[in-house]
Amino acid sequence: MTGVSGADGKVAEGRPYYIFVRELEIAPKKPNGKAWDRVADEAPDPYYEIHWRDNRIFRSPTQRDHLISQWSPLGVDTIKSIRDGRIAIHSVIKAASIRAVGGESIVLRVFDDDPVSQDEVASLTFAFRDLREGENTFDFQQSDINSVTQVRLAVIHANAPLVAQIEQILNP
Repeated sequence: MTGVSGADGKVAEGRPYYIFVRELEIAPKKPNGKAWDRVADEAPDPYYEIHWRDNRIFRSPTQRDHLISQWSPLGVDTIKSIRDGRIAIHSVIKAASIRAVGGESIVLRVFDDDPVSQDEVASLTFAFRDLREGENTFDFQQSDINSVTQVRLAVIHANAPLVAQIEQILNP
């Protein structure tokens, strides 16, 4: 997308972006080797939050019993309404809205949504200087403080032409 990305596709200083987790993979057991849920060794019920400037700016819906979870910021009916001009993309997109500022970062916090408590699965920090527009895939090893093994972040320029935004959302 010419004229939208920063140098080498990097997130550009001062530009607004939508950021969301397209896909997230969690280790099959907690770091202590126990099951995520107490009932029948079920997989975790993950949701994520995005924090920026010490504020939670987005919380995803919960995925039930998933080791690999996927989220989309738009539904099919919504995309048709956007293309028809009946609604604006910024009013319906389910993603964090940020402005890239040098030296800043976002924090992705992942939780297992349990009836009694919320187990923290991971807290991962991503510097804007390390992000590119489009897909960003990161691999991790499970540790005492992190059980996310892979995350695919989507970074979409919020002022790009509407067609380009929809293409990035639909075609990772």
